[in-house]
Amino acid sequence: MLVKFKYLLTVLVISLGLMQSANASVVFSSFGTTGDFSITEEFFVEEGLEYKAELTDVGTVALPVFDNFDGLSLVIFDESFAVVGAPLLLTPASESGYTSAMFSFVAAEDAIYSIAVAGTTDALSTYTAVVSQVPVPPAFLLLGSALLGLVSIGKRNA
Repeated sequence: MLVKFKYLLTVLVISLGLMQSANASVVFSSFGTTGDFSITEEFFVEEGLEYKAELTDVGTVALPVFDNFDGLSLVIFDESFAVVGAPLLLTPASESGYTSAMFSFVAAEDAIYSIAVAGTTDALSTYTAVVSQVPVPPAFLLLGSALLGLVSIGKRNA
């Protein structure tokens, strides 16, 4: 009985470790309240992992001015400067509207990607641009660790 408990405890510890690694990690983040701007930076992607790029125009909420960027864009390039996914282009939905767009992509290989974010406005406006790794669903990790536990217990009983 003590041996089965030891295996169960081992599987539990492995599962918790895998669940911690399943959290989404941000590989690029930019936030600002500004007028016209342009940012170009680099970030690392890992082969086979899925990433999500999201661009949000929060606008200006300082009374009495309600305004958004007149244009806001986000483009991701791979190492050969080919565009990854679809460029995100936002124009204000209304004078005080909050707009957001996103796309996902899977990295073909370990590489350094470039991101360009730019905006133009006639007032100070706020934006966020985030690229994050999409986490592996915990159910897959728990299923894998449960199967590992069953195999271990099966070998012990055989």
